[in-house]
Amino acid sequence: MKAALSLFLILFFTTMSVQSLADNHIDAVEDYCYKPSEPLFFSSLKYKKHYEIDVKEYQHCKQSFIDMQQRIAELRSESEKNAQRIWERYDNKNAGLND
Repeated sequence: MKAALSLFLILFFTTMSVQSLADNHIDAVEDYCYKPSEPLFFSSLKYKKHYEIDVKEYQHCKQSFIDMQQRIAELRSESEKNAQRIWERYDNKNAGLND
């Protein structure tokens, strides 16, 4: 009984830790990154330069967001595979006990 409970807890916390990363994560790039607004036509050159810098930062932020989402997906997949392996080992180990 203790082995089954501890296995359950391992599986639960392994999958939940990665799941919580994804669930608590912001789903939209627009909510995660500040999208700069284009300066008005008659704005000074200084504001236009700042806008160019802001656009580059926004593009970098979007790419970082995409990379982070891909890593979360990889972690979720790894977690599910590890949980499946743990369960299979437990099931194989205890298959002879139940017969």
